[in-house]
Formats: sequence, C-alpha cells, structure tokens
Amino acid sequence: MPCLNPITFYEDSDGDGFGNVNSTVSTCEQPVGFVSNDYDCNDADLLINPNTVWYLDSDNDNFGDLVNSFLGCTPPSNNFVLSSTDCDDSNNQIYPGATEICDAVDNDCDGSIDEGLNFITYYTDADNDGFGTGSTGLSFCEIPGPGFSTNNQDCDDTNGQINPNATDATGNGIDENCDGVDGILGISNELFVNFELIPNPASDFAKVSIFTSALIGNLLIQDMNGKTLSVEKINGQTTLYINVNHLAPGIYLVMLTSSNGTITKRLVKN
Repeated sequence: MPCLNPITFYEDSDGDGFGNVNSTVSTCEQPVGFVSNDYDCNDADLLINPNTVWYLDSDNDNFGDLVNSFLGCTPPSNNFVLSSTDCDDSNNQIYPGATEICDAVDNDCDGSIDEGLNFITYYTDADNDGFGTGSTGLSFCEIPGPGFSTNNQDCDDTNGQINPNATDATGNGIDENCDGVDGILGISNELFVNFELIPNPASDFAKVSIFTSALIGNLLIQDMNGKTLSVEKINGQTTLYINVNHLAPGIYLVMLTSSNGTITKRLVKN
C-alpha cells in the first residue's frame, strides 16, 4: 500500500534521541536510526543535544563550576564546558588532575589538602640557634623559615648561646651545652688521655681519634639514662668509627675507659 501521508524523520546518528535537520527521509513508518524531531545541533556527539548541561569555566582551565550552568544544545559563550568538577573556578592552577603543591590548598580537587607530600616535624626555635624545644612539633611540607628546627634538643630556647653545640664554661652554674651538668662532663683522672669526636653532631658515623697509641680499654656508648648501647674493644688503635645511624635523634654519652680511668664526652645524634 502506498504511503499517502508521509512523515519526515530525521537521522539520529549519535543515538541521543535528537535528529539532524540536514538528513531526512519521508515515509509512513519510522526507520531505524531516525527520529521525529530535528533538534540536535551536533549529531556526531551523543553528549551534545538540547538536554546538555553546560558549566561556566571562568578561569579557562577546561573544568566548569557546578553552580553556574546552562541547559541547551549550544552554550551561550565559549567559556562554557561539559565538566562541572572544578573546585575553584577563579584559579586556573586548581582543577582535577593538577599537581598537588605545598600550599594548604586542594590543588587537584580530590577533597584532600597537600596529600602525597613529604611532611617533616619542626620544633619551635625561639632563639634561632638551630636547636628547638618542646615535646611535640608541627608538621610542614616545606621549610617554615626562621624560628623552627628539626630537633628539640635545646635546654634553653630563650638564649642563643645555650645549645648542644655550645662550649660549657665550668663553674658558672649554667649548663651551656645542654648535657645535664655544668663544666666537664666526666673524667676520673686528669692525666688520662683525651679523645675527639668528629663530626659532632653526627648522622651516620662518628670518627673517634684517640691521642695515644698505647691505650687498652673499651669505648662505650650510653644514653642519658645510663643504659649501655654498645661496647667496642680498644687495643692500641688511635682511630675508630662508631655507627650511630641506628640511634634515635638525641644526646648520648661516649665513654673511653681503661685501667687509668674514664673520660666521657657528649655526642649529639641528628
């Protein structure tokens, strides 16, 4: 039977339910892939049709603002996009996938701030002598600047001349080097041989230089509670290396002992 009242149908190439005004067929029955409207403005893109929601992209980073939208086939201006995932549409350095930097801002719009960065604990260093104080510090992902230190080994943070690296003046009633005593830390015989620790403070190894070649004894490392952490025999060596890598940051006592007596020096572990 011939079609007496043909209807115009419009090709819907992208399958979004809206047809192309420039591609038609007239027939009594709707063909597959055709619709009865010609409202599509881009029949090659499923996402673009009269029901498309566009979002204002004020900072031109290709990510739009969820609360500023437009419904329609064609956006009202070029600074509208299909994405609504920008978390700060006033800054084109902030968008999903941006590099997270240390600035207390959610740069990549994932809901977290400064994630994935290396944080270091800093302590207040009020006298700026390189040694901080306090039992708890603050975590920063970048150097906070003057007034902070990565250690809390200062015993007087109001005086820059008092810290573990200072030289202690004997008998003035002040513990300048924060070793717990005023003056020489410990020696049982004034004629006993001396020794040197370099570097001090130390991070991995400290070199022990003994100023004699005839010493027979032991080299001990103790914590500030008097607990012996290591013992090494000395049989005339003038140079030894002690591994402090496994020690927690803090102050330790290095003791050189023999039948002549004992001399003790302070070692700072960074």
